[in-house]
Amino acid sequence: MDNLDWSQFTPLDHLIALALIVGWLGLIGLFATLAFKLALRVYSMVSARSKPQPTEPVTDNVERHEQ
Repeated sequence: MDNLDWSQFTPLDHLIALALIVGWLGLIGLFATLAFKLALRVYSMVSARSKPQPTEPVTDNVERHEQ
């Protein structure tokens, strides 16, 4: 295998490659963030459903005086 001649790449080629890398990393970060938020939402729904529901209504033990 021959050695790659790096002088054949112009600065514009390097900028394009850098932009592609940054773009892909940005997309991966966006999808990871969306997946994490979705996982948190699903977890909160599942954990709220698994909590025991009170059998009696909660009262504040304050007598209310009718006027």
